[in-house]
Amino acid sequence: MKLVSAEGSQQQQYALSNTYARNVAHILAEHIEDAPDLLPVISEILQKYTGHKHENVTNKLNSIGSLYEKESDGEAPDYIINLLSALENVYQCSAEQIDRLRGAIVELLGRELICPRYRTSGECANSRRFVNSRNEEVTIQEVDVAAISYLHSQLEGYECKIKSASVMHDDCVDLAYLAKKSEEESYQAHVGIISLDPDKMIARRLNRLDTEQCIQVYGIESIKELKYSPFD
Repeated sequence: MKLVSAEGSQQQQYALSNTYARNVAHILAEHIEDAPDLLPVISEILQKYTGHKHENVTNKLNSIGSLYEKESDGEAPDYIINLLSALENVYQCSAEQIDRLRGAIVELLGRELICPRYRTSGECANSRRFVNSRNEEVTIQEVDVAAISYLHSQLEGYECKIKSASVMHDDCVDLAYLAKKSEEESYQAHVGIISLDPDKMIARRLNRLDTEQCIQVYGIESIKELKYSPFD
């Protein structure tokens, strides 16, 4: 098995390289355990405020800042200030860009949590495809977060969605096929859906799509588990 670049759209590549989206994802990942209430609050914003409906987002961000100021006796922590500033800049983009950046934040958050346990950027990245030892396509569409350990013959693949309703049957077929073909090449595989919805809501969506049981759920309650190897 090998990990290769996927030819994603230029707009999506821009979104994944956007400084503000990267900052949001990095701060959320860095504080996902020591500030457990932060991700649910930010997830609510990303789900509620879209490119065409974000008139009150500044007021909401200010109210979050004020709350943290009260909890810190006068001044919010630097990481909260930086996070809210980055989100403010995201929502100052065009409507189309905002929606792409919202999706990119989820993908980047997944990468921030997963990639530190891999040796190089070539082993873990956004927007990748898997091919087998004969260079034949295993995943037809790009995998939002993909990782492979050639040393340990293990791989991971995740589709990322702001809302679980956006998970499509083809997403699940691709992940299940990846898991199946990995076994044929003596690789351990772990595949899943990352979403900002509750775990139960994602699970219900997968049940409606009649997906394979190998696809794991990483919602708002369990996304922090991505920090740790599923193979340990």
